[in-house]
Amino acid sequence: AFSFARQQAAQGRSTTTNLWHESVTLEAWQLELLPLLDGTRTRGDLRAQAATATELEERLASLGAAALLAG
Repeated sequence: AFSFARQQAAQGRSTTTNLWHESVTLEAWQLELLPLLDGTRTRGDLRAQAATATELEERLASLGAAALLAG
């Protein structure tokens, strides 16, 4: 995830700036998931943050569409 967004989510901030320099309001699941997306975890590790593998993929796609994922 975009490091600035990860840091702000880890601090519990409900808004962050995406890669397009737009303000994004974060939902509770985004505040929980974003700090974990630092490249050290596998999808298997991240599944604990979602009810199903499909839900995890949907959440990751949503973060990508909001320009909160980098790399």
